[in-house]
Amino acid sequence: KNLSMDDSPAPPGPPPPVVRPIPKKKDILTTCKECGIKFLATRKNGCPRCEINKIGFTSFADDIISNEGEEHYNFNSEDLNHVSILEDIDWDNMIGIKHVAGGFGSHGVFFVELKKENENEKNDVIVIKTGGNTSKLELLGHLVAKQMGLKTPKMRIINVNGEEGNKIITNMKKTKFETDSNKYRILNSLQRFKSLFIMEYYHAGTISSLNKDNFSNSAQILVEIGKFLLLDILLNNFDRIPLCHSNKGNAGNILIQFDNNNNNICSVVGIDQTLC
Repeated sequence: KNLSMDDSPAPPGPPPPVVRPIPKKKDILTTCKECGIKFLATRKNGCPRCEINKIGFTSFADDIISNEGEEHYNFNSEDLNHVSILEDIDWDNMIGIKHVAGGFGSHGVFFVELKKENENEKNDVIVIKTGGNTSKLELLGHLVAKQMGLKTPKMRIINVNGEEGNKIITNMKKTKFETDSNKYRILNSLQRFKSLFIMEYYHAGTISSLNKDNFSNSAQILVEIGKFLLLDILLNNFDRIPLCHSNKGNAGNILIQFDNNNNNICSVVGIDQTLC
């Protein structure tokens, strides 16, 4: 078949360009003129150590190095006094802090030991917890639990940037942690929050620590646990015993107090009851 000029195939064009990956630039380090450490030259805010010092932190890396060989702080709750009055706390008396990491979305709690003026008396212990976006909901859950007659730790909420909040942060920087390697990371995250909970400490165990010998008054204990289940349904709280939610829950949010002989359960205490 004869082809006209319009039907003839187009002549082959130039080959498509070869796309080659752009080689990655090698990380270039620079030296800070102020403190002498090396850091990435591309870092937006410059030297990380100087940035930390500008916002009020001391060099925690230097603190850890200078404290090598010193005896670490050990938290022993059995040697400490339960404090039920949460007002007028002298935060200058901090002598040791234990940080317990929390679960997903939580920054855990701080067990703070406070020195007593009388050396013959046991030191006090208080709990500090970060208040994030759900702090108001947690406070509301606490108030609802109180109205239901359930046993929960006393608590109050303070502003991190207020006078007492600043005093707490200042003293925490100077106080020995049980694990110093986490001190910078912990305090760095603490100042990102607007509020702190000051809470009562309970020397207690968890459900997982129970055995059959602890249940001489099992009926009353099960009733108390059942009341917390009802509270969780009311608050839609999934972070305790998964009654209406398909998850593992967190049985650690039910504390068990024993009598003086540490044999029989005397009370059930609920913590972290948040309106979800």
